[in-house]
Amino acid sequence: MTTTASTTMFKSSLNSEQNENFIEKIEDKNKLNEYINNNMICVLDFCAPWCNPCNKLSPYLHELSTKYTEVCFIKIDVDIHSNISELYNITSLPTVLILYYGKQFDLITGYNTKTVETITQKIDYLQKENTTGGNTHDNPELTNI
Repeated sequence: MTTTASTTMFKSSLNSEQNENFIEKIEDKNKLNEYINNNMICVLDFCAPWCNPCNKLSPYLHELSTKYTEVCFIKIDVDIHSNISELYNITSLPTVLILYYGKQFDLITGYNTKTVETITQKIDYLQKENTTGGNTHDNPELTNI
């Protein structure tokens, strides 16, 4: 079964220009995989409109998407895309999944005062590893930075 509902990228009202890392619609899992495979770092935000912590986290992720224009940010509504949330074993909301070269680097669940800082640190770390030639995506111990 193929899902035809759209998955939306974070669009920031702060950035009026269309940025290449903001994808308007993903028609199915195959299209999602295409974006994941074509980006070094992807941040998947599993959420739902009825989830209050998800709604609190969302503006911060919008802000991060304008700061990290080379990172692919994808917001996935679990009610619409239950097949994608099942694929990644998402059991609580919000869940932010950080992928590095298509592989899971870290999974952050819930929302509190440290969530955005943690996501920022992970992205900064991965970008630094990429510029220094590190091999982070093959070392699962580095998910605890």
